[in-house]
Amino acid sequence: MTTSDELLGLRRELADLQQELERERRFGHRVTDATTSLLLLVDATGTVASGGVNVAMERLSGHSEDELVGTRFEGVDPEGWAASAEETFELPLVTRSGERRIVEWTARSLGGDDGLYLLCGTDVTEWRRQQELLRESRARIVQAADAERRRLERNLHDGAQQRLVSLLLMLRLIERQLAGNDELAERMVLAGAELATALEELRELAQGLHPAVLTTHGLGPALEAIAARSTVPMQLSVELDRRPAEPAEAAAYYLVAEAVTNAQKHARATQICVGVRTSGDVLEIEVVDDGVGGIDSSRGSGLVGLADRVEALGGSFEATSPAAGGTRIAARLPLG
Repeated sequence: MTTSDELLGLRRELADLQQELERERRFGHRVTDATTSLLLLVDATGTVASGGVNVAMERLSGHSEDELVGTRFEGVDPEGWAASAEETFELPLVTRSGERRIVEWTARSLGGDDGLYLLCGTDVTEWRRQQELLRESRARIVQAADAERRRLERNLHDGAQQRLVSLLLMLRLIERQLAGNDELAERMVLAGAELATALEELRELAQGLHPAVLTTHGLGPALEAIAARSTVPMQLSVELDRRPAEPAEAAAYYLVAEAVTNAQKHARATQICVGVRTSGDVLEIEVVDDGVGGIDSSRGSGLVGLADRVEALGGSFEATSPAAGGTRIAARLPLG
């Protein structure tokens, strides 16, 4: 039989536990109200539970906790989540004023009998906006650089190259007129050879700035020109159901040109395989060589610039070059 002293002790112990629980509850409320993260408690149907909305969520949404409790959080499907795993997803949040915010959510089961899930959200709207502004800025820089390349190529072709060609023809004409002066004729031949070499170097420079064949005939013929100049056997496959937009076309060309140059100069490759194809609204580019591998993009391989160009156009870039040998460079670009 329980004595009065034992009952008194139990009451004191219960009171202590209640005080501790109240302290924990107050602490929990202070933490959830102070955090800038959005917190929601939802049940297995995605419906907001009572007491499951923190101050940050009220402020961002413009709705009070009373207004949110009992509403279904659209796009949330707890039934498809694994009970022990953390789920991460992105859902827009429309505020009371009609503003659309982008929120990244992480959800996890609380593991209790009530079947509740805790959703922790971060408003990434401004970050995404800045990301898009940065991407657009990078794209404008790339387009401006390409336009300047084309301008220089045209100026070289229509100006300096044409003048050098005319000068070469004049030297050859003078050479024929000096048939009786062997010494002077020999000098004219040497001068003509030097001029022809300078003209060829100028053509290569203009081709490197922006190949006329790319503008005139498109990506396929431009890549065939790279294959024809390659000192390493190059297998080329081009499958395009339509011509890409100019920025994507230029990015693909320079990616292949840089990758082939690296394979020739540094990789000691004996075979290069290049594949370019359209897949839906995406242009896929892949360059694979059987060289020594182990390239380091931080040491002047040019891959950093290629990655920047691809990503500025909203694409993805990947370079794999294990020390065991071989290099694979791949990119996916919006067709435009």
